[in-house]
Amino acid sequence: MFKFFFFRLFLIFVFLISFTSIYYDFKEHNINTKLQTLKFNHESIIRLFNSSMHICHLGEKEIELKTSKLNNEIYKMSCNVFENDTSQIVDKLIFYLNSEDFKNPYVINLKAFYLGKENDKQEIGSTKIIVNGKIITVKSLYLDKKENIHQLRNSINDKRYDQSE
Repeated sequence: MFKFFFFRLFLIFVFLISFTSIYYDFKEHNINTKLQTLKFNHESIIRLFNSSMHICHLGEKEIELKTSKLNNEIYKMSCNVFENDTSQIVDKLIFYLNSEDFKNPYVINLKAFYLGKENDKQEIGSTKIIVNGKIITVKSLYLDKKENIHQLRNSINDKRYDQSE
């Protein structure tokens, strides 16, 4: 009788240990997946802005973005700094990326990107774009395994102003 009881107790203990390790493996995988998604979002706005500015630098008059979610419409923006300043271009790129279903990996119902100021409150998993003249700062917040807040931060220049001077 006692052997059977101890055997069952041993099986329960083994089950709990294995379940706990599965839970922590899943939790670590989930943290890594969220961080990779956030890094992808962060790099996407930088690449999109740089490639858009490169198109303008090559002498094109406007930037064209084809939207897959908005009826495959061609979304056009003028390269002229007097028609679209840095803030307007960034705002349009943010609209484009959010309409392409980029998501905040920590809070799915929040948009991934938004235009803000340095001291504005920022949600974990969001990418805030701060425009100060022709300088664009891209700032994303994430949690590490111990749930400490960290940030990714990059600054880029709107090179269209270099051409107009």
